[in-house]
Amino acid sequence: MSNPKEIYTKILIAIIGGLFALGGSYLVSERSTGSAKYTTDNQTIVALYTRIESLQGQVQSVLEQNTKFSQDSLKLQSEIVHLEQLKNYDEFAVYAFFQHMPIPAWLKLYDKDSDEFVMLKINRAYENEWGVPAIRYENRTDTEIWGKKLAKRFKENDIRVLESLQPLIVHEQVPAHKNANTENIEWVIGKFPVSIDGQSYNAVGGIAIPYNLNDYIEDNN
Repeated sequence: MSNPKEIYTKILIAIIGGLFALGGSYLVSERSTGSAKYTTDNQTIVALYTRIESLQGQVQSVLEQNTKFSQDSLKLQSEIVHLEQLKNYDEFAVYAFFQHMPIPAWLKLYDKDSDEFVMLKINRAYENEWGVPAIRYENRTDTEIWGKKLAKRFKENDIRVLESLQPLIVHEQVPAHKNANTENIEWVIGKFPVSIDGQSYNAVGGIAIPYNLNDYIEDNN
């Protein structure tokens, strides 16, 4: 659709063309009869005014459409800002839910190239339970943190979750609490499939139910 500048340009061209037409008609009419002269001039003028009125109508129509487009654009921009605020709120809520969960939780991504799981996030309870800072564990593999033997046991259940696309609750031998005297303790572990890219389930989330759960329960008596 033509914009207002293009329409105005067309009007100017039409006016200039009309003036040339008038000039040409004048020269021709000088050599003809008076009646023919006025008839030709009047026809040219009427045609020129008709063309100008048509172009003015087009300009008005374009201006009205531009006004509507501007209003629609402002409305869409407002809706985008609102959606971005909701998205930021949702992301913050999910992060707060995960980070402040009172039991250990984590999220790790399966890397096809290395055939290992890479830790994406661990929450504060995980850090406190095993004394592993998030900055040390995140973006590293289970093998790098826990060694091959333990990482292999973790991986077996992680693969089961991705292959079945079903949550899994199992007992796993995991390192004891950092203050415990024994090496490994059997924990109740919940694992579930997660999609990171929104296209495939390529990650596994997990929670750990502490073996000493009663120690976490506050006595209100």
